[in-house]
Amino acid sequence: MSLLLRQDTATVEEIEQHLRECDGAFVPLLSLRVDLGQFAAKIHAKAVRFEAWDDTHLVGLVSAYFNEPEQRLGFVNHVGTVPSHAGRGVARSLLGRCLAHARQAGFAFVGLEVAAGNARAIALYRRLGFVTTEQDGDSMQMRLDLA
Repeated sequence: MSLLLRQDTATVEEIEQHLRECDGAFVPLLSLRVDLGQFAAKIHAKAVRFEAWDDTHLVGLVSAYFNEPEQRLGFVNHVGTVPSHAGRGVARSLLGRCLAHARQAGFAFVGLEVAAGNARAIALYRRLGFVTTEQDGDSMQMRLDLA
């Protein structure tokens, strides 16, 4: 599989289409928690985006906020791979690029939130070094120390 990895090139419409394609992989469904159009617009406007493209199709997306450098804490707000490319290391590769960006920008920590029932995502985050910092009901907070 030969994918093109890019940063910050997807349009709002491409991000929204990606979110719709990935919706079924989220526990619970992403569309039950956020308006996908509004979320796509927010990602486009405020997040750094790490993208995997198969020709003209956005197949993987990791987005993160790095808007508070004085706190030295970044926050991953979306990790998604379309079903046709799941299990091929796309998310891991994009997360690696995201973490490299955070280190280069001088961030000390990267956090994220994941559904406690999403074993596959939790296993990926743990393999990358994230540890659980808090669990509140169905939601789990994880953090990676970049030092």
